[in-house]
Amino acid sequence: YVDNCAQLPDALQEQICSHCPALTRLTAFGQLTDTALTNLSAHCGRLQIASLSGCRGLTDSGLAPFLQRCSSLVTCDICCNDFVGDASVLAVVRHCPALRALAIGGNASFTDASAVAIAQYAGSRLQVLHLGRRTSITNAGVTHLAQHCTELYSLLVTSQPNRIRGDLLAKWVSKCPGLEFLDVGRCASTKVVLAAAAKSCPRLQLLNLYEAQIHVEALQEVARGCPLLRTVAVLRHSLGAKDLQELKQEFPLLDVQYTDVTIPYWAKFSYTFTDPM
Repeated sequence: YVDNCAQLPDALQEQICSHCPALTRLTAFGQLTDTALTNLSAHCGRLQIASLSGCRGLTDSGLAPFLQRCSSLVTCDICCNDFVGDASVLAVVRHCPALRALAIGGNASFTDASAVAIAQYAGSRLQVLHLGRRTSITNAGVTHLAQHCTELYSLLVTSQPNRIRGDLLAKWVSKCPGLEFLDVGRCASTKVVLAAAAKSCPRLQLLNLYEAQIHVEALQEVARGCPLLRTVAVLRHSLGAKDLQELKQEFPLLDVQYTDVTIPYWAKFSYTFTDPM
């Protein structure tokens, strides 16, 4: 297990990992480079968790070959790397048959090609899929994902405002009865998405509607249809005091959290990107 290795020089990272032939987890939030990954690639055969987000020196040229060698990888987070995109997604979904959790996003280099690759090579086995902001994935890409990624228990789709159609998300959600965590913040027509969740997702526990248009009737419907729902996160002031009071009266166990920022996904569902499933 190597954590925060971006604070170490490339040569020292390689020297440490050379003494860890059973390395199973690698996290690096920061300045991990292509050179460092090249040095580490000889020691990644048993790697199960790779959290490689926010690494400004990382590109597809270094990451894609590295992921091709991580045949035991279960969890992969490659969000917010400015020069990482479709090529790395293709590498991880094609060469990591144990993959169960994938997080991408943070730049426009993730296109519909990423969505098609995910659907084709990993759709039937993924349990966690997080599509973060600023991707170039369109309704066409979501259509592919909705057809194949139906075993999810955690789904995050924080698109640009109104980019992804609500009816497409609703169809996707309706095909995922095992969902426990759903984030459709900033997506269009969340009312139809919530209606789909109310009918099809009885295990739903956490719902994030950050920057989404809130309809209290839709929240009541999803709370009735999802008896395990305990947390709903909304943007501050998006629900009036009267609406909140009505929810509390009917659903005393429901915690409505006001937030000014996107809900900390990794904190709420930390097991998603820490422990192999």
